[in-house]
Amino acid sequence: MISTSPDEDVVKKFGRDKPTLGMMHVAYDSDFEGAAPMVSEEDMKESVPHGPDPAKYREQIDKYAKAGFTHVYIHQIGDNQKEFCEWAAQNLMTG
Repeated sequence: MISTSPDEDVVKKFGRDKPTLGMMHVAYDSDFEGAAPMVSEEDMKESVPHGPDPAKYREQIDKYAKAGFTHVYIHQIGDNQKEFCEWAAQNLMTG
């Protein structure tokens, strides 16, 4: 999960009402409700790469590549999906 939004408040608040908390995936609403209080806005800010600097994302992607992963799923939080796809094609999907 990432956010190319320069507004870190988007990232900090995202984990409060979504079915994914950083790298912790939850299967049921009840799981999410139980886990959400354990994750602070500051935790979200620190665990989710955000902002327009592609180096932050490349660093995370490279960790998975070094661990042997051949595919990485990147999920942009927020409503600006078209802009994200254009940004990712230009900044992340190269070489």
